[in-house]
Amino acid sequence: MAREVIKTRKRVAKSSAPLQIPASAAAPESSGPPKMISIDADRRRALIAEAAYYRSLRHSSTGSEVEDWLAAEQEVDSRLMSQSA
Repeated sequence: MAREVIKTRKRVAKSSAPLQIPASAAAPESSGPPKMISIDADRRRALIAEAAYYRSLRHSSTGSEVEDWLAAEQEVDSRLMSQSA
């Protein structure tokens, strides 16, 4: 996980694009409880790594990579859920 965050930091340092989840990845609507947008596992992992990187920038070196990653997972998953509604 730490290696992925480091790789993402290098990649993201080149571009300062904000976290975006493509609307084209949305699953068809259905009745019932909200469902998460269906995206590729590698794309989801990349979104989480990017969000974790930006979280780490906010608090410099005082935070934990694991805490950043877990918070980023919640952030990405909640965005995917909200976009599917």
